[in-house]
Amino acid sequence: MYAEVNFDSRFLFGAPMDLSRFSQGNAVLPGVYAADIRVNGQRVGRFDVQFQTVDATGRTEPCFTRRELETLGIDSARAQAASVGGLPQTPAESTGESGECLALSVAVPGSRAYMDLGDLVLDLSVPQAFMYARARGWVDPARWDNGATVGLLDYSLNAYSSRPNHGASDFSNMYLGLTSGVNLGPWRLRQRSTKSWSNRGNSSWNSLETYAQRGIEPWRSQLVLGDSYTSGELFDTTSLRGVRVFSDDRMLPDSMRSYAPVVRGIADTNAVVTVRQGGRVLHEENVSAGPFELSDLPASGYGGDLEVTVQEADGRQSTFSVPFASVPLLLREGLQRYSLGIGKYRNSEFDSEPLMFEGTYQYGLTDAVTAYAGSQASEGYTSLMLGSAINTPVGAFSLDVTGARTQVSGSTSTGLSTRVNYANMLSDTGTRFSMAGYRYSTSNFYSLRDALFARAGSDESSRTWYDYRVRERFQINVSQPVGDRGNVFITGSRQNYWRADSGSDLQFQVGYSSSFRTVGYSIYAQRIRSGESATLSNQVMLTLSIPLGRSSTDTGPRFNSLSSTITRSSNGDHVVQASASGTGGTDVPVSFGLTASTAQTGGSSSSTNTLGGYGSYRAPFGTYTANASVGNQMQQASVGVRGALVAHAGGVTAGPSLGRAAALVQAKGATGARLINGQGAEIDGNGYALVPALTPYRVNSVMLDPAKLGMDVELGSTSEEVVPTLDSIVLVELRTTQGRPVLLRLRRDGAEAVPLGANVFQEEGQKALGTVGQAGTALLRGMAEQGAVRVRWGEGADQQCRAAYRLPTETAEKRPADRSGIVRLQVECRPLEPIAQAVPEKASDHEM
Repeated sequence: MYAEVNFDSRFLFGAPMDLSRFSQGNAVLPGVYAADIRVNGQRVGRFDVQFQTVDATGRTEPCFTRRELETLGIDSARAQAASVGGLPQTPAESTGESGECLALSVAVPGSRAYMDLGDLVLDLSVPQAFMYARARGWVDPARWDNGATVGLLDYSLNAYSSRPNHGASDFSNMYLGLTSGVNLGPWRLRQRSTKSWSNRGNSSWNSLETYAQRGIEPWRSQLVLGDSYTSGELFDTTSLRGVRVFSDDRMLPDSMRSYAPVVRGIADTNAVVTVRQGGRVLHEENVSAGPFELSDLPASGYGGDLEVTVQEADGRQSTFSVPFASVPLLLREGLQRYSLGIGKYRNSEFDSEPLMFEGTYQYGLTDAVTAYAGSQASEGYTSLMLGSAINTPVGAFSLDVTGARTQVSGSTSTGLSTRVNYANMLSDTGTRFSMAGYRYSTSNFYSLRDALFARAGSDESSRTWYDYRVRERFQINVSQPVGDRGNVFITGSRQNYWRADSGSDLQFQVGYSSSFRTVGYSIYAQRIRSGESATLSNQVMLTLSIPLGRSSTDTGPRFNSLSSTITRSSNGDHVVQASASGTGGTDVPVSFGLTASTAQTGGSSSSTNTLGGYGSYRAPFGTYTANASVGNQMQQASVGVRGALVAHAGGVTAGPSLGRAAALVQAKGATGARLINGQGAEIDGNGYALVPALTPYRVNSVMLDPAKLGMDVELGSTSEEVVPTLDSIVLVELRTTQGRPVLLRLRRDGAEAVPLGANVFQEEGQKALGTVGQAGTALLRGMAEQGAVRVRWGEGADQQCRAAYRLPTETAEKRPADRSGIVRLQVECRPLEPIAQAVPEKASDHEM
């Protein structure tokens, strides 16, 4: 309880005010406030909180229903039992019905609340005995939002062309990636496909996925019907046409959740990078000359190597693979993860689609030991996996053994495959083994894919496939901090085959990056060998980067950094490149750069000199990229665009690429207002905008920047919190008040100003319009062209008045000279007299 204090109203000019409500330190008036709530110092979220008067002194407290208390992590049943048993309550208070709003001190004995009106933060102090034991990052499933009913199209289009000045033929390529669908309540209907064209006759359409999906909240799982990919946690990813049910760890709290690899490489010219898995194109992107890194590949499971192709502007092509497998499969004690799938195995290389089944299960026996098992079956094929993951002082290990029985060409083969994985973080040195693994398969072991390929071919092709099956495989990923600024990383893999003359695949990359004062530098080396080739391909690159700096007052476009790269290959190729990159400033979502390079190919006496540029524009309705280069050996150009279209009840809205969850923001009249976390999105002329890349099943803040709003629009709030489900598009309505802003100067009899702090209401409907400030002025919006307002600064008849008004006609002659849009009026506020005609101020008073 706050100590009682008194305020002397004589210090306030004008009529005396009733200040009793401030006597006990609570200055919150009754009403609903959008506030950030913290419970025992931990932020829970942003909610609309109702404050109600609790005693005759006018003191207010926040009130909550039982459902709202549960959302805040408070055990309402235990608190109610303590309240009824320990304090005398009225019957209405003791019932605690879910829809009844009870004052906090009544609903939760011993609790206290403090409201910071300046920051709109409500701090609740609740006895720990009444709090649920929640895992860190827990979000109440009651807040999960399945979103609006919408249709959507997410697209990515890249076009690339290169023309050698002599010798090799022209090359042009176009790639289109489409994800279309409909959201109906909890159901997601999706179709994901890619289309590529080439002037060299390579044209293909790949239907990657076509499915209906929905979440099953009680099971923390997803149900998928149609064409999709298996998870790939224990077995390699397969494309399945059928039914799948699997655990979704995204529904778990952060502390209970536990990998797509990063694809790194080097492009000698402006090139096209294509990523495939199982022969299907997953992603394609235009990159500039130099090192590239793809860290946002689309989800396609946890296993199955990625094949990366780099198509250079001069026609050269290089290919390497990136190992893709899961880390050790540890779960917390008592936690389980499962996956079941049944249907047909989809593969464009097969004439038929054989039936298949896959099931996996993992269970945390203790905090240190997890057991797992899995099985795959198809016509003429059965496999069973048993394994365990264990956490030890020297790192986490997993060991599993898979036995397979396969019928090929009339004979039956039985074999084993053993796999060991390791991961660790050495705290003393900072060394991180993100994954190190070894696998050995006996000569008679077939994976499901091996078996299906062998069974689908002739005796001779089956024998060939048999010979090229993987025998041994080793892979490692290590990173090591060096000093305060440096870092070393090593990635590598090696695998060989049962065919004696097949050689081995090798990929090895090592790099070091650091900085000296403001100059950054890195050195990178890679070694690659593929299959039967006995030739090792080596490449070394050195990069220097110098920032140019930007002053705090510089908001225009300018170059930000200079960089230089030197690349040397074992075949004699030598490339030197210099570039300058910049941005459009704080208000222009543009990035750009210029590049110059000289390259000499091994065995050639001539060099290739190139000058180029690139740029990207992040528009409210999508992202556009382009690059081009010219030289003495070739010419090259490419363009790209990524974005999305969403059809909804209010029309069609364009925006950035959606991601796995998005928000559709409605703010009528706020055209041009920018979404702070919207990747360039702005409210369009229809009053909508798309905020992409929200995190499913997590609290996301959607914030609107009102800096570019006109004076004729006022936002009721600039931010909202949403918890979207997977692939949902949540409708967020930001309330707006539209209309000309009116600075109303209220006078009573004798030209006395209406008291400071008086409330102004619309006469019809008693809608609150604003509060009177100094000198009897109030800034109001949403007023009719003419009418009356009521002003109240107390409950007595002599503490209220009524003012009639008429806004001046909105013509060019009467618009304010400074174009602020504010209309000034002086009106007389009369207690009981009939409506009087409002008198506009002098013309000069309308100007600001």
